[in-house]
Amino acid sequence: MLNKKGTKGSHDATYSKSDLFYKTDFLEKSKVEDLPYGYTKNEQTSNLEPIQKRLEKSIQEYQVDMMSAIGESEEYMRLFEEFPDMKKQLEEQYLIAREKSSKILGKITALNNIKNTLIKGNNAA
Repeated sequence: MLNKKGTKGSHDATYSKSDLFYKTDFLEKSKVEDLPYGYTKNEQTSNLEPIQKRLEKSIQEYQVDMMSAIGESEEYMRLFEEFPDMKKQLEEQYLIAREKSSKILGKITALNNIKNTLIKGNNAA
């Protein structure tokens, strides 16, 4: 990165920047520590795009599952009004559907948190 000019062992040496110096992307120390081991800034940016796309695809799939679970819960409520004698069976199925939708919502939240963290980290770099 630097070219040394002067005699070997001399205290009067001067240094000049090499071509490699000008081609290097320097990062602040804190930003370098945030990069995974062995990654450069450009590699990190290009590697994040497929990850973000996969996260977005998973979010969309879970949103479809979420709508299905909500529809299932609503149908159990409707059936309960239509068949009050089946309260015990319907209530059990309703609670299972609600638990399923809560778990799916948790997955969507986790994926969104990771996606937003990647976006913030990418914008800071």
